[in-house]
Amino acid sequence: MRIRSWSPLVAVAASAVVLAGCSSTEEGNAEAGSSTPTEATSEIAPESEVAEDEEVDASDVPVEPAGEFSGEFTPQGTELALGEPAYIPFKYADSTGVISITLDAIEQGSPSDLDPLDMGDQVAGLVPYYLKYTVTNESGDDLAYASVGGTRGILPDGSRAQDLTIIFGGLDQCDSGSAGGDFTEVGASYQACDISLAPEATEVAGFEIWRNDRSDEVPGTDYSAEPVRWWK
Repeated sequence: MRIRSWSPLVAVAASAVVLAGCSSTEEGNAEAGSSTPTEATSEIAPESEVAEDEEVDASDVPVEPAGEFSGEFTPQGTELALGEPAYIPFKYADSTGVISITLDAIEQGSPSDLDPLDMGDQVAGLVPYYLKYTVTNESGDDLAYASVGGTRGILPDGSRAQDLTIIFGGLDQCDSGSAGGDFTEVGASYQACDISLAPEATEVAGFEIWRNDRSDEVPGTDYSAEPVRWWK
């Protein structure tokens, strides 16, 4: 799982941003977009493995630790509050390990914050929200310079908010953040921030991880089927 944002994309060269349109959560789970678009590699277990009349609770699926990580991965479908960590199987380039993500804050900005991006009517009537979170190396694997993808803001009804990815530069209110060269030991961490947009009549009320590139290795962590969510 790389950690960043995603739907039909409109690149604005002058301001070097990518604006991802709103859609339902189900539609968003099937789409991917970022500064480096990739396809999710999550897999759903074949139906033959589960009896037709049997319902499987994600919390009942065994979730095994890996590497030096001695805890349990956060199961798909988990809902968390601000300040609570999710433990995620992680893959970046040729490196694998375990990270935790903790949502620290959802901060409402002002429409005028977007003025430096010179996006005009594309953001008319939209309010920016800054989703600030901490990423921590939990396994001690060499994850130097890794970045996290598959995160986004959600509206009160659970549908995805509109994402704003700034390819070059940024906003003072929201530093996108990525791991440095020292992100190689247990406990190493960095702060990151996503920008989501919501119409003035609503708000960005939550944050989710909807992707895990190691879900085929770790049962019960197919976040494309059931995201891990935080609510403020």
